Amino acid sequence: MFRAAAIASLFALHGAAAAYDLPAATGTHRVEFTAEEADFNEYDRVIGLRREAVVREFGADDELVRTLKADRLRIDMSSRTIISDGPFVMEEKGSFFYGRSGEMSYADNTGIIREGRFSYGNLVFRGREIRVDDGEYAYHGARFTSCDLLPPHYQVRASRLYLKPDSHFLAYNTVFFLGKVPLFYFPVIYRPLGEGTPFITSIYPGYDERSGAYLKTSYLYRFTPTLKGKLFIDYFSRLGLGTGAEMNHDSADSARTHLSAYRIREYGTREDRWALSGGYWRGLGPAGGANFYSQSYFRLLSDPDFNNHYFRSNPFAVSPDMQASAAFTRQSNNTVTRLSAATRYDRDAAGTGFRQAYDSAPRLDFQTVPLKLAGVPVLNSFSAILERSKAEGDAFYQNKGDASWTVSRNVPLSRAVSLYPHVAYRQSVFLSTSSATEDVWVGRYSNGLNLRLDGLWGSFDLAYAYRQRFRANTLKEDGSAPDGGVEEESLTPTLFVRPSRKYYLRASTTYDLRDTAVGDFASRLSAMTAELVVEPRPGIGLFLQDNYSFAEGHRSIIAQADFAVDKSQVGLGVTKYGDSPEYVVNNTIGIRPGWKGWSADLTLRYRLTPADRGGVEKFSFFEKSAVLYKEFHDFRSTWNFRFRPGGVREFFFLVSMKINDAPRNEPLDEESRRFWTHWRKPGQIRD
Repeated sequence: MFRAAAIASLFALHGAAAAYDLPAATGTHRVEFTAEEADFNEYDRVIGLRREAVVREFGADDELVRTLKADRLRIDMSSRTIISDGPFVMEEKGSFFYGRSGEMSYADNTGIIREGRFSYGNLVFRGREIRVDDGEYAYHGARFTSCDLLPPHYQVRASRLYLKPDSHFLAYNTVFFLGKVPLFYFPVIYRPLGEGTPFITSIYPGYDERSGAYLKTSYLYRFTPTLKGKLFIDYFSRLGLGTGAEMNHDSADSARTHLSAYRIREYGTREDRWALSGGYWRGLGPAGGANFYSQSYFRLLSDPDFNNHYFRSNPFAVSPDMQASAAFTRQSNNTVTRLSAATRYDRDAAGTGFRQAYDSAPRLDFQTVPLKLAGVPVLNSFSAILERSKAEGDAFYQNKGDASWTVSRNVPLSRAVSLYPHVAYRQSVFLSTSSATEDVWVGRYSNGLNLRLDGLWGSFDLAYAYRQRFRANTLKEDGSAPDGGVEEESLTPTLFVRPSRKYYLRASTTYDLRDTAVGDFASRLSAMTAELVVEPRPGIGLFLQDNYSFAEGHRSIIAQADFAVDKSQVGLGVTKYGDSPEYVVNNTIGIRPGWKGWSADLTLRYRLTPADRGGVEKFSFFEKSAVLYKEFHDFRSTWNFRFRPGGVREFFFLVSMKINDAPRNEPLDEESRRFWTHWRKPGQIRD
């Protein structure tokens, strides 16, 4: 036995050697050690190191592979294994492992770490046993978290976990624990590590009165800087397994594409329920002094109620209709030409299927910006439409067109008064598509005059409009028709008052001047729409709109008040329609930041009917929802409650790790969200 503060080298290629006689250096795999005390047993060829023992392992090119540090270490030269019976630290490629005991073979780069812990970035991996194999680590009885507290706020336990630093980790049979409370189970979690784009897994456990208990999962992966894919796998205890996918491609100003699909075969049914939506926009580049674009949009459904059952957070997708369109556009400095096709299906009378409401294929649109021709000091605008279409109720497709030419000029009379006269001619044509009809040409001419008074207080407009129709296939006025061919003759006053930025008032109505108009003065006046907006200071806004018929009274009254302090806000909206005694009320409350990290969004929508002698005669909720947020230092939790007609009574929650925030809020992600799914909140993965 010897005592030394020494350094020695052990080599991968060694034969028999005399006691204490180490082989000469060969440049192959080797280790170096230091310790305050060391001994060597020549019978079992084991070197014992004590007190600040350090073993460094080098590769054939003298590159440092790993370093082990402990109070006691043993080096078995026969098996070329480094053994620690007590706690040790292992450093490998800048990462640190801590273990209660273990052994590493420097011959084949394998080993075992017991009760090990590995820190990678802001993630911490623990395992009951970790098997090392050439830079890859297999955990048994694994736990991982991004919380650096002891005990952690949360952790995920897995039966097995495979880790490859700077590449990825893959965990099986995972259970999410909030403190010591298990919340949900998930079979697989995968996430890339290092500088690559992370694979984000989101889990939404919840309960719906129609669907039962459910678990919605989302997997998000960025294939390239401009292409992101999502996979949805959901389980509903009363309905079955639902699967879906979403793809977003966004190249800023050159191309955008969105595709979303979902399907489920509910228990007890033989047919799938499904939804398919998306579209694209693509700039085709300039040519001949013009820019060219192509775009499309579609929303297809198996039945009208599908979106309301499975995608309730989308206020547009919930609409029970199908539609699709495609267009090709040419845009120059002076003209826009668009060739398109579109179709739309609405809910049928039975409520379970669809009926075609409109179809147009193709349609050609052309329009110009206001132009001066031959130096004449007036502006000329041209527009034309030509389409083959079929509307609801039509027995066959119609070929029809419409073209108009407008001449106008703005004439300043003084600094505060201006005059805007204009004249126009419009030609409509219906081309025969059936033996029972003939081509029909209908022309119209119109003129108008708008007088505007501008001031620091706002503006006042008084507009006169006249439109005369010709008889079909002639240039003679249609005087024999009940309306005398006069489709419009009206006077429209519009008042806009804004003496300061804190409030404005706008009101407008139209008086019918036609001889064929019936009724008294009030009947000739169209409903007046007046709105008042008041914003006395930041965070306070009041909106009031009244649609008033001088013959019938109030058609609708809408009032909305919003108050905000810091990040908290309260909103109250009230709507009343026509003669109905019922009021529709909308309350919203947002509390941020809340008490001890809690915040909330509350929504209450209800109908009430006041009693004749005060109080409330009828009261009923038609929607109640609450979203609670709890923020921890390393993750966010969201708790959702929603109740509304159609069997919507559900609860679900979402846990979002803060380590996912950066990639989810990239600028291109936000551009794609605003272009295709603008109803989603920033960072929201799915509807």
